[in-house]
Amino acid sequence: MDDFFKSWQRRIGIVLLVMACMVTAGWVRSPFVTDTVSYATGTYSMHIWFSADGSFGLIRDGCDPEKFFKKHPDLKLAVAGPNFPAWQTMKSGIIDLSTVKWQWRWMGFDVGENEEDDGHWWTYVSIPYWSIVIPLTLLSAYLLLTKPRIAEEKTVVEVRTTE
Repeated sequence: MDDFFKSWQRRIGIVLLVMACMVTAGWVRSPFVTDTVSYATGTYSMHIWFSADGSFGLIRDGCDPEKFFKKHPDLKLAVAGPNFPAWQTMKSGIIDLSTVKWQWRWMGFDVGENEEDDGHWWTYVSIPYWSIVIPLTLLSAYLLLTKPRIAEEKTVVEVRTTE
């Protein structure tokens, strides 16, 4: 069994198989649970990484402060602290995808954007899990199941001169 893992291609095959299993776990979880990680990228913008409905992706969220605070004069930036303005806490939650102006949609790959009248805008990009899991699984199967090539030994010819 130790000989099985000596080649570099089998080691890489195992690493890819473990990666495929980890991504599959996210894929299986995504129809039931929406996971998000968000962080502020400026005073009026943030990025939200998400996993939901069989895909994962990024939402860039922001606002034009002049338009937004003109329309919502009662909101104050101090409510949510520095670099995380109040409008973001108000707008948090699941995005209504029916209002998206789609730029590209194909087999679960989605790119779209939306801008509301009050200056709030966001960009949406998602990638389906299957597009990562299937290639990783196929490549790991190829690397694990094919016979590794063994380098041929080169014969060294020694030339001796007689004196």
